[in-house]
Amino acid sequence: MSIELGKIKTGRTYTPYIIFFFLACVAIVAGVFYFAFSKTTVTLFPKVDTSTASMNVAVSESATGNLSSFNAVKGRLLEKEVKSSKVFNQVEKKEVDTYAKGTVTLFNKRDQAQTLIANTQLQSSEGLIFKTDSWANIPAGGSVDVAVTAVDKGASGNIAPSRFNVVKLWSGLQEVIYGESTEAMKDGRVTDHVVTTETLEQAQQAVAKEIASEIITEFKGTLSEGEALDVEATSREITKYTPKAKDGDITPQFEVAMEVKVVAVVFDQAMVKKLAEEKIKNQINQSKEIINFNQDSLGYRLKDFDLEKKNATLEVTASAETRNKIPSKAFEKGDLVGRNYGDLIAYYKQFPEVQDIEIKFSPFWVSRVPANEENVEIKIK
Repeated sequence: MSIELGKIKTGRTYTPYIIFFFLACVAIVAGVFYFAFSKTTVTLFPKVDTSTASMNVAVSESATGNLSSFNAVKGRLLEKEVKSSKVFNQVEKKEVDTYAKGTVTLFNKRDQAQTLIANTQLQSSEGLIFKTDSWANIPAGGSVDVAVTAVDKGASGNIAPSRFNVVKLWSGLQEVIYGESTEAMKDGRVTDHVVTTETLEQAQQAVAKEIASEIITEFKGTLSEGEALDVEATSREITKYTPKAKDGDITPQFEVAMEVKVVAVVFDQAMVKKLAEEKIKNQINQSKEIINFNQDSLGYRLKDFDLEKKNATLEVTASAETRNKIPSKAFEKGDLVGRNYGDLIAYYKQFPEVQDIEIKFSPFWVSRVPANEENVEIKIK
């Protein structure tokens, strides 16, 4: 019998069983970790719209009782008439026909002086008539310069240097008493500040608005806490208008005398806001809700008023940001289990109330909604 040295007989090996057991433990731990910590968050963004409303609101100084049932608020009327003068300085420039002007040298070839009165007519060689602006005394055998102005308006009066006859002199004297110009006439057509009928209308409205604004500012200084006065909730009446200019005048500005009467409605703004918000709530369907009432959107227009009865009617407009209510089915977590990103996008397309969707899986290797609904969160933003 021989004996082999250096070898020990160990029998069966357990290595495969150890490896299997290790992998099974890893799988179990991974499964527990996945089940416990995998999470999906779905954020739904509902469709957002702007809803508007318009209504008539009664304003009365003596209003009492359940006012909201009658679209009414408590308020008062203020009245004032003011006489004032303002300068309107927004006369626009435009091209306009005026009377051409220039200088004519008058000659007297006779041996005695000749006097021409103001407005003496001189006719140019082109046939245009000009008038002297002043008297002219022409010495015997001499000459004198005189300013002249065209009889007719327009650029046709801008003639080149010319010879002039004295219209009222008989033909024999016209040869010895005559005029000549050495420079062209000018300013028959100019660009300047010209008053037009439109200018007068603009001045009327601008000055009336300025005076009314001063009155309204004075009114606002008398308001009590909670009262409001909007410039659109006022009435402006021009009782007298006297512009110190007329159509065709050339001037950069002119004075306007005016009498203006203003009636303003003072009202409880908080109550009006409440009525407007209720109006929007009532006119949107039950599938929507108001998320932000825009108080700055409140607009007012004075429809009518009665100073004797101390009441008025305001047309009020308002707007609010609204969003669609998402149905409860969109929040059922069981319908989401096992779905991946694309499946979730497709699933939520069935809800027209949803504008957009945001999906987050965690940890980073998770790509499907976990079976544990406690790890699924659905929220609205």
